[in-house]
Amino acid sequence: MGRVLKHLLFLLLLFVVGAGGAAAWLWFRSDEILRAELLKLVNQRLSGAAVSIGGARFDFIGRIHLYDVALRLSEESPPALWIPEVIVTLDRQQFTDHQRILLQRVQLNQPHLRVERDAEGQYAWSRVRWQGDADRPPLPDLIVSHGEVEYVTQSAAETPAARLLVQGVQLQARPVSRSSYAIEASARTDPTGEVVLRGQLPLEPASWKLAVEARQLRIERESLALAAALFPPVANHLDAVEQRLDEQLAHLGPALAPSVDRPRWDFGVSVVAKVHLHAAQAAPESPPEFRVAAQIFSGRATHPALPFPLSDVQAVLYADAERIVVRDLEAAHGDRRLTIQLQRERDGRMRVRAGVERVPVDPALVARLPATLQRQVKSLGLTGLLTGQADIAHDGARWSVEAEAALADGTVCHEKFPLLVRQVSATASWRDNLLRIEGAGSSGGTPIRVVGTLHDPGPTGSADFHIWADDFVLNDEIVRACPLALKRTIAELQLTGRGNARLRLQRPAGLNQKYQLRVWAAARKASMVYDQFRYPITELSGEALWDGDQVTFENLRGIHDGAVLTGRGYYELTEPGRLHLEVTAKEAAFDRDLYAALPAALREVWDAFAPQGRFSLHTVIDWTAGREVEVALPQFTLHRAHAQLRDFPFSWHDVTAELRYARGRLEIEEFSARHDELHISGQGVALCPADRPWQVTFSRFHVDDLSLTPALRRALPGGLRPVVDALNPQGRFSATGPVSFFGPTRTRPLVGATWDLNVQLAGCDITTGLLLRNVHGRVQCSGQFDGHDLRLQGQLDLDSLAVLENHQVTAIRGPFRYQDLQLEVGSRARTLPPRNDDVVQVTQAASVTGEAYDGEVTLDAYLDLRPEEPAYRAHLTLVSANLEKYALRHLRGQGNVRGLMNGWMDLRGRGFSFDRIGGEGQLQISPAALYELPVFLQIFQLPQFQPIDRSAFNYANFNFTVVNQRFDFQAIDLVGNTLSLRGRGYIRFDGLVNLYFYTKPPRNQVAVPGVREVVGLVGMLGQGWIAVRVYGSVATPVAEVVPLPVLDDALKQFLSAFERRPMGPPPPIWRGPPRASETNSPPRR
Repeated sequence: MGRVLKHLLFLLLLFVVGAGGAAAWLWFRSDEILRAELLKLVNQRLSGAAVSIGGARFDFIGRIHLYDVALRLSEESPPALWIPEVIVTLDRQQFTDHQRILLQRVQLNQPHLRVERDAEGQYAWSRVRWQGDADRPPLPDLIVSHGEVEYVTQSAAETPAARLLVQGVQLQARPVSRSSYAIEASARTDPTGEVVLRGQLPLEPASWKLAVEARQLRIERESLALAAALFPPVANHLDAVEQRLDEQLAHLGPALAPSVDRPRWDFGVSVVAKVHLHAAQAAPESPPEFRVAAQIFSGRATHPALPFPLSDVQAVLYADAERIVVRDLEAAHGDRRLTIQLQRERDGRMRVRAGVERVPVDPALVARLPATLQRQVKSLGLTGLLTGQADIAHDGARWSVEAEAALADGTVCHEKFPLLVRQVSATASWRDNLLRIEGAGSSGGTPIRVVGTLHDPGPTGSADFHIWADDFVLNDEIVRACPLALKRTIAELQLTGRGNARLRLQRPAGLNQKYQLRVWAAARKASMVYDQFRYPITELSGEALWDGDQVTFENLRGIHDGAVLTGRGYYELTEPGRLHLEVTAKEAAFDRDLYAALPAALREVWDAFAPQGRFSLHTVIDWTAGREVEVALPQFTLHRAHAQLRDFPFSWHDVTAELRYARGRLEIEEFSARHDELHISGQGVALCPADRPWQVTFSRFHVDDLSLTPALRRALPGGLRPVVDALNPQGRFSATGPVSFFGPTRTRPLVGATWDLNVQLAGCDITTGLLLRNVHGRVQCSGQFDGHDLRLQGQLDLDSLAVLENHQVTAIRGPFRYQDLQLEVGSRARTLPPRNDDVVQVTQAASVTGEAYDGEVTLDAYLDLRPEEPAYRAHLTLVSANLEKYALRHLRGQGNVRGLMNGWMDLRGRGFSFDRIGGEGQLQISPAALYELPVFLQIFQLPQFQPIDRSAFNYANFNFTVVNQRFDFQAIDLVGNTLSLRGRGYIRFDGLVNLYFYTKPPRNQVAVPGVREVVGLVGMLGQGWIAVRVYGSVATPVAEVVPLPVLDDALKQFLSAFERRPMGPPPPIWRGPPRASETNSPPRR
């Protein structure tokens, strides 16, 4: 295009000069001749076009006027150049002095130039040639007044048809040499407004300069399309720019991809600018120089690359061969503002300062950010109004960026912790490839601060953000923001309350690295109720740390009903999720909350023991999602507690214990409790399986100061109470040994027990058919109780006891059994009445044996509690007991008695009153030195027995029955060498005596004056018998001679059975007809 215009200008000058010279030659010729000659001359020198002149004339000052000058490039085409009037002024001085025709001035009035380019890009003017003179005359002044240029292009493959009309062309060209002009021109077009040109232009290769000013240059799609159509290289440049923008938009996302029906070269830009162009070339071989300055004073932009339309665009632009400068570029959209300062050097150095003010960070802006920055902003969920400034520089080798920004009225909602933070104000700075961020906001009234850094943002960059939330309330909004695993943890713990929190978001440097979230929280005035251990905790404080796949709890402290609880733990977030929580409680109470929190197996134990009071414990809770919670108690200390078995309503106080519980197993390391003076203690284990009843086993169980008080008796289960009532133990007991308790089952709704105890007795009383008093020693007792039925078995190992009032027995050994409400002590078979057809082998080991007065005692007893009134039977034997020992113990001052005692006694009865006791027995003393016994001493002090031979009886036999609270003696035989007595009567249980003795006077009786006669009289009357009655008490008996009753048959039979055998052995003692052959026992039959 430039070459075409230059060619047209050159042709016009040659044409004007040539035509002007011809006109001057014809100066004085007529107008018609002038026109004809001029046309002839022009057509001879012009090729490729035809010229017509409408008229010609000379004016009165010698100027030549040509009218309607037209140049056609073809006969059919309209004029390519049409000039209504051409005024040619000659140099009159040169013509007068030297007759030289020199054009001094050529003026074109209202010329119209049409430049047309065809579809192939060829210009019709390119075929026009002018043949000038070899001797080029000096250049005249050239003036164009009110000219017009029409530039027309035909549509081509890449460009549409276009037309540019340049109007108001004013030109003044003043020659500065024979081949160049200094020009000043102005014109006007629609795209540019008024254009002013100044400069120096040569007509042949030489130096030149040009200054162009376009005062209202419009840059918009229409003007760009026109420029592209008029100047094809512009189209290529526009296509390249459009392609680069489209590629960048498509890279940002499909939403920003250009529409297929978008108009070509629609950059959404419309600006009006004032442009100054300065161009020059010092020599033909040197490169041209240029500089452009533009001032944009009105503009707008709505390109898809922009997040919002811009208006009020203003800027100052400058460009030359060395640099491009953009200064004070400003744009606005409402209260949003954009400023840019830019300078780019030819060597590649560049510096850009860009600023924004109150630009909203919204999806439109985020979508247009670079991919790396876009991901960062999206992950932060950032919104707000952005104000900032960035300095971007390139030193020719690398980029450097420094930026500062402030965010106001913003929100943040990070994708890793989507808690919406409102009223965010933040500042950010970027230096040395490091982005620093500080901000503050609030969420639900909680102030939140943020400090963070991004180093080398991009696929391999690192990031580190710290977020503080002070005095936050753990509400639903925060919980919803937590990751699923943490949310589940909070839900399971039912955490509420206030606290401080710190979040740290980190991403290590490297490719494909992910953000790692760490959350530290310090709770205060919080509360917690763990879903799997529903034990409410208030006033909760502590710290929680979420790091990676684990949440750690430290320094937990809380209150439950006055008890202080501390704890620590962790929650594993990896599937399926696992919670480990350790809680230490001090001065905690047994309450309904604790009961509800315990596993079902421990609740059954609770129901059975009904604990109250205070305890301290260390609890370990393990729970894996989808499984049953596991509760362990590595330390469980009871102090000042109370308990009462459900099936044993007997309260215990001062309960202390050291316990450990894990996996259904409760280790009882130390245990003790009291009830008044009763004290129990022990060690053991309790099993609490989920599928079986609980079981408590004491490997060591000790009972001290056990007394069967009325309260304790009332508390006994129904199966135990009859036994205790029957045995009626009195005094205090101690027991040691293993004991087990069993929880109820469907078939056994009461608590059961087994035991193997060593019972220590010290001065106790027990009823086993016989009342055993002052019992000392040990009883080994094993048994079981199922809530209804009791079974016992064991061995007696007693040191001493008193039976039949104060008769002391020592070294008592033997078995006992209890089952089905029947108690056996020793051998039950030996308590049965003798029968001829019954032969039972009974060993001495089956009986209870003891020692009494250097002799041996055996006891066999049977107690039947099944009837409404218990029934009992007992069989006792005495072998080789020392009478002297007996007297020393029971007969004060009667130590001069001797003999060995052998005998037996059977007792039986119902109930436990003395008047219901019955039985029989036999006692033999041999030899029998009985004279100093109170009863016999009183007899022998009677005159009838003086003088007395105090030698011992050979033996004494006592046959008796027990009835009506007394011993009824059917026969008492005292057999001696010189004196024998036969007696009968009774001694009551309270010691009252009523006995009758019969004897014949001794043969060696010494004569006493007066007495012999009386005795002889009495003996004669009674056929030689004397009768003596003893009455009073055992301790202070009274003896008197009484008249002998009438010797009837009964008395005769009684006395006839008495056979005195002074030198004979004692008769054998017997217990009815023989029924048992005994082993390892002395003869009793």
